[in-house]
Amino acid sequence: MVNLDDFATRVHLWVTGAPAPLVATAIVDATIQFCEETHVLQVVPDPQALRAGQDEYDIDPVYPGMTLSRVLKVWYGPDEFFARGHPLWWEEVDPKTLRIHPMPDESAARHEPLMMRLALKPERTATQLPDELARDWMDAVVGGAVMRLAMTPDQPYSSDANAQKGAAMYTLWKGKARFEGTKLRMRRDHKVAMRKWE
Repeated sequence: MVNLDDFATRVHLWVTGAPAPLVATAIVDATIQFCEETHVLQVVPDPQALRAGQDEYDIDPVYPGMTLSRVLKVWYGPDEFFARGHPLWWEEVDPKTLRIHPMPDESAARHEPLMMRLALKPERTATQLPDELARDWMDAVVGGAVMRLAMTPDQPYSSDANAQKGAAMYTLWKGKARFEGTKLRMRRDHKVAMRKWE
């Protein structure tokens, strides 16, 4: 995990004099938007045992300070690309709970783990962000934060020109992130150690 200060150093180059708490808020808000629009941060949590007669299961965002943006995929069996089945449908009851249908029966519960692929985003109170956001998508976050701060009216750091430059930088990197995802080259942090399921 990376502290917000790593992003703030670059943001301050564009909005000199902006208060540190405001900069931190803009960084988190920009990251939330970027993650929601690109699904760039994905994880596969540990398998969960299916239980006969149970249709609700925990959603584990893996990273501290992160929460669910969207459930992208749900399947049965430990291998994502050779799944032994899928629920007919699923729904996000809340950011921590997934409901699947049909309800597992005794046969499924004996043999299959439940797996899911999650797209994540920071919580509003986040003080750190995952390493890959700093490593791969720093300019997107910085651009989004600069856009927000430079648009603030009647401040020494207000600047329509910098707001436009920040927006252009954000849009450029958002497009790159979406392109990488469609070409299956998106870097993803699989926080799961596959093991034999019995």
